[in-house]
Amino acid sequence: MTIELKKILVASDGSKNSRRALLRAGAIAKATGADLHVIHVGLLSRYTNPDQMNSNQYDRLKTEARSRLDNELEFAEENGIKVTKSHLRMGRVDSEVIRLGEEIGADMIAIGNRGMGALERILLGSDAESIVRHAPCDVIVFRDDE
Repeated sequence: MTIELKKILVASDGSKNSRRALLRAGAIAKATGADLHVIHVGLLSRYTNPDQMNSNQYDRLKTEARSRLDNELEFAEENGIKVTKSHLRMGRVDSEVIRLGEEIGADMIAIGNRGMGALERILLGSDAESIVRHAPCDVIVFRDDE
């Protein structure tokens, strides 16, 4: 059986684990000839709802998110990773990653796992867990070495 990867989507938030996912997904893309897409989601939650923000607040969040995505693209370039296309979204991380995966027809989504404990997962939820459960394609989760 041959598994063909045409598009890999990496969710990146600038954390050590998401950078690990970017490096490893980049290696997979290079080995398979797949296009590599990188998404960063500027977090908008019930606590940072855009309807309750003025335009300056929203613009500041979006500018910060753009800066973080640009930093991730620089990191990729410095490490010899060719990114086909970058995507900036604003919203809930899990929803936006899943939605973009559907839009681009991703064959795989790569994410880092921050290793939240059970209590944090119950209180905060887990973007990685939600993406694994609801993604339209295969998901690979890269864990911390520790």
